[in-house]
Amino acid sequence: MKRILSVVMLLFCVRTPLAAAPVAVWTRWEHTFISSSTYDNPLLDVVLRVQYTSPKNKTYACYGFWDGDDTYRIRFMFNEIGTWTWETHCSNTNNPGLHAVKGTVDVCAYKGSISLYSKGYLRISDNRRYLVHASGSPFLWIGDTAWTAYMYATDAEWRQYIDDRSRKKINTVLMSCCCITRDGRSSDAKGEVFFPERSPLRINAAAWRHLDQKVQYANDRGILVVITGLLNGRVVGNATVHEVDAFVKMLCARLAGNHVILSPMQDWGTFHWENHHRFGTTIREVLPFHLITQHVRRRRDRRSNKTHRGLTTGAAWTLHFHHDSYLDFSGLQTGHGASLEDGKPLSDNHTMNLAAQDHIQWIDQVYAEEPHKPVIVLEGMYELNEDTEYVENSRAMVRRQGYWSFLNGACGYTSSCHAIWGWGRINIGWTEPPIKCPPVSQGLKYVYATYLMHMADFFNRIEWWKLEPDHEHLINNQVNNHRQRMLLAKSNDNRLAVAYLPDNKRIEIDMSGFSSPMKATWYQTISGTYQKVPNTVAHRGIYTFYKPGGWYDALLILEKVKE
Repeated sequence: MKRILSVVMLLFCVRTPLAAAPVAVWTRWEHTFISSSTYDNPLLDVVLRVQYTSPKNKTYACYGFWDGDDTYRIRFMFNEIGTWTWETHCSNTNNPGLHAVKGTVDVCAYKGSISLYSKGYLRISDNRRYLVHASGSPFLWIGDTAWTAYMYATDAEWRQYIDDRSRKKINTVLMSCCCITRDGRSSDAKGEVFFPERSPLRINAAAWRHLDQKVQYANDRGILVVITGLLNGRVVGNATVHEVDAFVKMLCARLAGNHVILSPMQDWGTFHWENHHRFGTTIREVLPFHLITQHVRRRRDRRSNKTHRGLTTGAAWTLHFHHDSYLDFSGLQTGHGASLEDGKPLSDNHTMNLAAQDHIQWIDQVYAEEPHKPVIVLEGMYELNEDTEYVENSRAMVRRQGYWSFLNGACGYTSSCHAIWGWGRINIGWTEPPIKCPPVSQGLKYVYATYLMHMADFFNRIEWWKLEPDHEHLINNQVNNHRQRMLLAKSNDNRLAVAYLPDNKRIEIDMSGFSSPMKATWYQTISGTYQKVPNTVAHRGIYTFYKPGGWYDALLILEKVKE
């Protein structure tokens, strides 16, 4: 009799909707289940689905995931205030711990200061040129790459890094997840092995929980995380399509409550070229809100002159994926361009010109492609190691590529340095001589992050999303080489224009392209300081603006004079 009563009570508890504590809109919510059955291979033997219904009666179909032992979880970001309901469906309908479980969640307004939570997840703007929050506020992508932090970063190092980047107004961090999964290097900083049996179906949930924690810490400091390389590495890259599909669903379900963007590919490691579209569609199935891109290569294979399907430039790689239906925005890798190796110094004007030419022309090509999609530089120039002879050239190119990006139609720019992307562990072995990776503590002091902060300060002061490239028509004294190329972007209403001068002393602008007198201000990119031009400039003829003495590269802002 006691056993019968226990079963009845269990069924009553399962079928009665579970009420959760209130959660703020656009923050991570999760619910934990204990499975009534144990599965030999949880990623393959059982599928947990969940349907959410919003206060406005919209429905969202998502997945749950296995999290070790008999523990399963569902995660979500609620996008409406009010009472939500949810109900699970398990492929094993005889599992009362997972099947037909119902619940309600009261979602309230977020009252904190983190913009990811207050403004909501990202989407594509109506004109398909930039990213905006759910609230409609434009999102200025200022990014840093910490590719190997998922494996090598200790908790303390990660917190120090994220706190530092948050203070420097970097709002996006890119991190891989599968590229380094071989031999003794397949464990994280806590010694947890990601794939103990070298199969994407045999994961160690503890290792992936550590990845969750890194993502959550970054989100809580206002930093968006881009997870790349879901299809890369020797374990996932060599697995069957069926195995990879189950793994991708698990990983995406884990991240369903976080502000992340997913990139199936990474530019290094074995990858599932033939099936990238299938897995992009899988991500879209699991994550109804989240954006998807592709982090692609910038040239041929770094170890040989072989090309992959004839793709020899960053633009060619990007455009190969541009029209895929799952892809929300087009990511570019420019860096040293197609002609120079990673880690090689920008030793002279010729190498500077090659890197500049590829960067500018590739953005041109992708920006012009129809139908339009936002263009973001997912990996631009890196600051070279301090002991490199031409490190100052790399620092200059970090700034140049950033401002060239925004004034040539891109809506985001990403940089980094060897110490951060390699997390003090990954030496560059494909150069001669090999380049040793500096410690993370040294990388945190590199100046590129300060340049990115000045970039964020400048563009966040203006309505940058209204700017469109217009340098071909308005600049009268354009140079012939690309390393000194001046760019200018202007708003359609003629109220705002911004020009960039790499190391030019002056710029001649055709002011007849404006409809009213303009006031001018210079911005020094190295220090983040402004200097006003004393006189208003009439909207007629060619006007020559002279850069302040002693400045290296600078921006010129033209704004309509208030009536």
